[in-house]
Amino acid sequence: MATPRTARERVDRLVDSLQELIDAVNSDDEAPIGAKVACLRAMTGPLRLLATLTGEAGANEATIASSPFYRRIRAAVVDALRPYPDAARAVIASIERVERGGSSDLEAAAE
Repeated sequence: MATPRTARERVDRLVDSLQELIDAVNSDDEAPIGAKVACLRAMTGPLRLLATLTGEAGANEATIASSPFYRRIRAAVVDALRPYPDAARAVIASIERVERGGSSDLEAAAE
């Protein structure tokens, strides 16, 4: 088997190894329940990491809104609208409404 080169490949291999261990413990009728539980717990971290690496973990709105990337995008939009104060105020108001949990004007119009 080739040596994993990326974090994704390493996590995939770890998940595969843990799954083999879980299968072995689960097929052993004499394995204590504690061993079975420990195997399942051992899977949680690698699965969470794998979901993060593949984008399957799903970010919630609070995570997105507090991310440095989102803040840079928001600042870039506001900076681009600086020469257009009326548009800037409208965009800022709409962004703030969405950040507070409301809908944007486009979302409201679509409903």
